[in-house]
Amino acid sequence: MEPLTAAILLVAGFVAGIVNALAGGGSFITLTALVVAGGLTVDVANGTNRVAIALQSLATFLTFRKAGHSELRLVARLSPATVAGAVVGAGLSLDVPRDIFENIVGLAMLGMMVLVLARPKRFLEGAARPPRLGLGPADLAFFVIGLYGGFLQAGVGIFLLFGLVGLAGRDLVAANVAKVVLALVFTVPALVVFASQGAVDWLPGIVLALGTAAGGVVGAKVALKGGAPAVRWVLLAVLALSAGRFLLG
Repeated sequence: MEPLTAAILLVAGFVAGIVNALAGGGSFITLTALVVAGGLTVDVANGTNRVAIALQSLATFLTFRKAGHSELRLVARLSPATVAGAVVGAGLSLDVPRDIFENIVGLAMLGMMVLVLARPKRFLEGAARPPRLGLGPADLAFFVIGLYGGFLQAGVGIFLLFGLVGLAGRDLVAANVAKVVLALVFTVPALVVFASQGAVDWLPGIVLALGTAAGGVVGAKVALKGGAPAVRWVLLAVLALSAGRFLLG
């Protein structure tokens, strides 16, 4: 690997790690870096990116946990449906065209942006009494989120945040912690699927992962220091950019 390529991947990973720790959508940066700088095809870049996401999620979670935040009980409750969706989505991503899918995702992100602006209190404070998550709608919702995460990954953190705020009643800081752990839990089996199909290039993936891990630690510290308002503003910015990326190409 050329030194310039390694440097680009490290910097892109660092920036993406910060974005992912605060909201989501950092994979738009890393996927572009893997294709443009790394010279990977889109399908291999999609698989290779999971190496970076796994390490970044672990580093971010350890930073949150050191500060006393874990949300492991909530994650354990939602993991089976999310992981099942991710495995299915990873398999589909190797065969299914993305154009229509990306347009739907872009429109969904515009709708979420409106919701964050219209109901700021819900995202800043969470529900007064977080609901108990029984079998049913939550499992279906997180299966679909996992399906998307396995399929594309980019922007899945945003959907996880909305599910964790809307269905679990967490504020953005607590939801952010649970999001990071869920991302780690479903990324690993998705990575196994991609690796089994030869869709992972390990060297650029590891180099990228070093950058995302460092960025994840920084982003987690920013989230803890700035609280829910800081996460909300980053989320709004990422929603706007992501919607444009999906809808305009």
